[in-house]
Amino acid sequence: LAVRYEIPSTFSVSETMQNGKGLKADNAPTGMKVRYSAKIARWIAEREGVPLDADGSLTMEHPLADEDWGMRHVLQYGSEAELLEPAALREKIINRLSAMSNG
Repeated sequence: LAVRYEIPSTFSVSETMQNGKGLKADNAPTGMKVRYSAKIARWIAEREGVPLDADGSLTMEHPLADEDWGMRHVLQYGSEAELLEPAALREKIINRLSAMSNG
């Protein structure tokens, strides 16, 4: 391109990357807690490098900068994942599922 991109002087890789993931938080909660069933927990645990819970399930916290991403993340696992926190995002997921079942 004729116009060259200049990296902003305020940009910091270490501030942008949290736990190896790039986040850009606005007014969203900073984290979410999800419980994965034993049916899928092993795969999640291996990917994240964390141990399973005693019953074979996995409860873990994820950084959250985008509520839409959080909803997509939980919903992709269907009934095998449950968002525990934050309550406001849990309510949004409940509303979305309700709308889908009534639609």
